[in-house]
Amino acid sequence: AELGRSPPGVAARLSAAPTDVVLEFSEPVSASFATVLVTTAGGVAVTRGRPAVAGARITQALSSGLDAGAYRVAFRVVSADGHPVTGESGFTLLLASSASPSTSAASDSTR
Repeated sequence: AELGRSPPGVAARLSAAPTDVVLEFSEPVSASFATVLVTTAGGVAVTRGRPAVAGARITQALSSGLDAGAYRVAFRVVSADGHPVTGESGFTLLLASSASPSTSAASDSTR
């Protein structure tokens, strides 16, 4: 089995946090041995639960509230003929700054 597509895509630059990553292989993979790990640049895992396997497609849920930054997607699966397949990709999350101007009035001590 070879990795075909992997939305959000290798080296994708996203403006909104994905809720999951999807790996699509050239042939079905074993649900028993599928592992997907998504981590921050600091090595903190952001995956939630076990991956869902449907034939040649694996979907891995991600934690909510991802911070801006680089993420690594590493996988290990076993193809239909019993061969292990490993690899990795990644994406970068670019979030707009949530900083907003202060709504409190600045005190003016010169009055």
